[in-house]
Formats: sequence, structure tokens, C-alpha cells
Amino acid sequence: IGRDAVLDAIELEAGPGEFDPTEQPGYRYGFEEFIKKPLESGASARGRYFTPATVNALSRSAQDYASLGYDDFIRRWRRKCCRGYCDESYS
Repeated sequence: IGRDAVLDAIELEAGPGEFDPTEQPGYRYGFEEFIKKPLESGASARGRYFTPATVNALSRSAQDYASLGYDDFIRRWRRKCCRGYCDESYS
């Protein structure tokens, strides 16, 4: 347990690394299928496809979706690093 605990501490101190939402599992598919396509098709049906409101809504939705992706990224990193050493609030 001593060696593993030291390696875990080093990895925790180093941090999870750079976050790029497009590199996260399923991000591109989820964004295209559940955010972009429905928003664009709804705007197109209302005749508002090329308006600033549509661009703003898409940007806001993309930020929200990326934020969820970041939460998952941190959760996976903590779960990997803790391996049972942390309390449940980290998993």
C-alpha cells in the first residue's frame, strides 16, 4: 500500500491534465445528436436559422454540455486516483 499511496499522491498533485471536451468519450456524438441538430432544426422550422439568437443559444448549450463533460472528466480522474482512499464525495 505504501508504494501505491505515494504514486497516487504524485498523480493527485500533478492534476488531471488539460481538458479538451472534444477528446472526451462520446462528446462529439452527444453534442451533434442532442444539442446541435435539435437546436438547428427547431430554429430552421421557425425560420430563424441564421439569427444571432440561434448562435447565442447554440453557444450557451455548447458551454453547458462541455461543463457536464468536464464534471465527468474530473470524476473519472478522481476515481482513478483515489482507488478507495477517498471518501464518497470524490467519486
